[in-house]
Amino acid sequence: MQSDLEKFKKDLDRLIRKGTEIEFDFMLTTGLIPKDPKNPIYANIMKMQATTKYWSTFKTDYQNWYTESVVVIRNLITDRIDDFIRLFKDTKSKEGDASGNDISDALIDATLLNQSAEKKAKAGIVSHKLKQQIRILESAKLRFDSAFFEINRIMMAEFLDSEMENAKELLKRGFNRAAGIILGIILEKHLKQVVNNHKVNIAKSNPTPSDYNDVLRNREFIDMEMWKLVQHLIELRNLCFTYTDKECKQDDISELFLGVSKILKILS
Repeated sequence: MQSDLEKFKKDLDRLIRKGTEIEFDFMLTTGLIPKDPKNPIYANIMKMQATTKYWSTFKTDYQNWYTESVVVIRNLITDRIDDFIRLFKDTKSKEGDASGNDISDALIDATLLNQSAEKKAKAGIVSHKLKQQIRILESAKLRFDSAFFEINRIMMAEFLDSEMENAKELLKRGFNRAAGIILGIILEKHLKQVVNNHKVNIAKSNPTPSDYNDVLRNREFIDMEMWKLVQHLIELRNLCFTYTDKECKQDDISELFLGVSKILKILS
């Protein structure tokens, strides 16, 4: 899931960068930014273009950028989707109020390129709306981690609940070791998730359940009583993972089941 998170972050950064390029292109083609090398804004745009393989333009790339951005905003910051769409085309504005000053109008208005005073004023309004759309997209970054974390948490909870039911059924049928192995996996996955929730790094490349338990105790995310409970459950789990002549007793696995159920409810 973490690799997915990084991928989505990169995609969001790409959209923000593309939106900035589109805004700058619009300002250049409408004369809002003079094409003067002495102008620091123009000089900065030229530097950006020099390091970009493909420079996005308003006329060519805005529609695709808008479509992608709508999907992102609808999923991450649903409460801002109406604002974003209204900046593209305000269908609720009264006739005569800022008529022809929507982004959708600018896409089909070739006369904006004549750079007259009237057209520059109109282009200025459109440019402001473009900037606001980019700002809305940027605000998605602030809520991205929390939104992704919530999705991840829900998916993990559903998966663990399903596995708990599988373990319960195996235990009922007398397959103690198989039930214990599933419960052990659930315990390990949940401990790992708790450590990730608290953004704690573990030096080991392949940490064990005990490592997760220890780091949570050392950072005081759990008390000694909880540490002892988890450690006891880990010991019961290890009995199932170690193939010896010693059988996994049903009472032990029942205790493991109840303990893991408790941990899932109270440890986050």
